[in-house]
Amino acid sequence: MYRRRNYVYDLSNYQVIVISLIALIIGFSLLVWAAWLNNSPNPMLKVMAQPILQTLGSIVMTSGSIGLILDLLLKRNFTDEILEKVRISHQLEYSGIIGITFNPKGSQNGIPWPTLFDRVKEIDIFFMQGVYWRLENDTLLRHAAARKDVTIRFALPNVTNAVTLEHMSTRTGKRKEKIVLDVNDAANYIQSLAASGGASIKLFFTNIDPPYTLYRFDDTVVLAFSSCLRRKGDVPHIIAKVSPHGNIENTIYRFATDQFSEIVEKAQEWNNISATQTKRVG
Repeated sequence: MYRRRNYVYDLSNYQVIVISLIALIIGFSLLVWAAWLNNSPNPMLKVMAQPILQTLGSIVMTSGSIGLILDLLLKRNFTDEILEKVRISHQLEYSGIIGITFNPKGSQNGIPWPTLFDRVKEIDIFFMQGVYWRLENDTLLRHAAARKDVTIRFALPNVTNAVTLEHMSTRTGKRKEKIVLDVNDAANYIQSLAASGGASIKLFFTNIDPPYTLYRFDDTVVLAFSSCLRRKGDVPHIIAKVSPHGNIENTIYRFATDQFSEIVEKAQEWNNISATQTKRVG
């Protein structure tokens, strides 16, 4: 990629180099002058001027040398580091990433779920069952579900598909019966949200084993990695918005929305979500 040359930066470098070289020349000249005074017929000039010229010459030469070394080595390294940080910052801005956290529930450096739910119009959610997330955000979810100006789409894994269920069991280390129970619980929970008669709520069952958890709130997405570790622990969550350059490709938001669209397109929608009977998918 073509980069514009920074002429101001180049001029600054040249000025430092020129000044340092001039200082070296002046310092060297003062030392030569001091040495020449050894042959001076005037003893007073030799006694009084020579030490001063030697001291000034040494100081000026040392200053010029240090300035040149700092510019050629330390300053260049520091500038390269700053430019690298600027490049990384530009990449983050372009991709739309506004935060990364391992502590989505924490009060500090966590995900601002109340802010994301506030005044939201469209919500897309794709998870395996979202047990703990639903418990943590139950009040926020029910408030959103009660609003008629909100559209919520849920995607759950289709545990009636033997291949999908086998993959999920292998990846998570959970018994198949437990997975089916958890997905049924999630489906029943979503049905209870739809019973409020407020928001437009749709539920899809996909044969995809979710390798991540995805939440979209209008122009903001939260993408959480799935863990195959047996031990419990927090996983990285990426928070991203629509890029300042627009909904363009190669951004986290575009990736997440394209993924969900593909999931919904290939999934089976449960059309009876407002029914009062319990939904069982396994």
